Amino acid sequence: MQIKIRLWSVTRFTLGALLMLPLTSWSQSNYGLTDAESRLLSQIAERSDISRTEMAQALINYEASARLKEYQLNEEKMFMPAPGSHGSITAGEAIGALQSDVLSKDLANEAISRGLPIGKARGFGSRIELFESVKGYFKPDGGGNPVDLAGMNMANLLQSEVMAQKDADQLIDVITNPFASPLDVASMIDPVSGEVKREHQEKLAERVVEQAALSVPISALSELAAKRIDQGDNVGSTIQLMAQQSKFRFTNPQWYGAIGSASSEAILREIAHMQAYNIWVQYQQYRMDEQMVALTATLVASQAKLAGALAKMTEQMAMMDNQAKDISSDIKDSFGDQNDD
Repeated sequence: MQIKIRLWSVTRFTLGALLMLPLTSWSQSNYGLTDAESRLLSQIAERSDISRTEMAQALINYEASARLKEYQLNEEKMFMPAPGSHGSITAGEAIGALQSDVLSKDLANEAISRGLPIGKARGFGSRIELFESVKGYFKPDGGGNPVDLAGMNMANLLQSEVMAQKDADQLIDVITNPFASPLDVASMIDPVSGEVKREHQEKLAERVVEQAALSVPISALSELAAKRIDQGDNVGSTIQLMAQQSKFRFTNPQWYGAIGSASSEAILREIAHMQAYNIWVQYQQYRMDEQMVALTATLVASQAKLAGALAKMTEQMAMMDNQAKDISSDIKDSFGDQNDD
């Protein structure tokens, strides 16, 4: 009963306010109403014998129509897609399906294996093989084309969104293990025990230590390369998808137009999509920072070893110099004694 009284009060007030308007105003402006609603209220205003029941029914219909339109408008705004929804969902799903981490590990393991070739060198193996791959650059007529050095140029990796795995392998080998000499392990085996002979164990251990140090830059280069290798299925590479996510917003005039006409709810969803992408990018940046820490630590360790080796060499040279002086002094003394005789 209270709801009916309140509804009647609202409708009566609304109708009363509308009926107080000049009758001629209905032909001049519809006050935000549809044509049907305007005609209905005009008819009500022109009647002097309208009953309270008719008035209430008319206002209830009007109020219900207005509330329905408001609900439909709010619903449209609520579920309006964000300008970048489709692109974000598609790119996120594609990047999630890529196996860049696994590919990076595989690239690194294969590069380290090529640095310890058993039986036959893999990669270039010799300087002649490397020259054969770039000899087009050294032709006297029309040579000097940087394209012929693409496999040796780091810019070809960093400035490309997609590259072939064989090109990535070649570049990693040129930087880390350009001429890995093969290991003839068969000749190092003791025929009796079946184990590597003791005199060869230290040599192999030194090669393993060398590869352990090189595994740090190999890992960093493999990480860069894995994000640029097209893994098939018409998906592209990780860097390619990242570039699309960046460009279709910042460099796309249509995106700015869509933002200008989007509802508040759609803009909030767009911000959420961008934040999700930003968190993922920050994680990738963190992984790159770890690579930088590992590279710096390896460089410092190598310099420390080099400094220790130089100090030891300096000490040995000083010792040899002192020994040489002693020998020289003994020789002079020997000649002096002979002269006295």
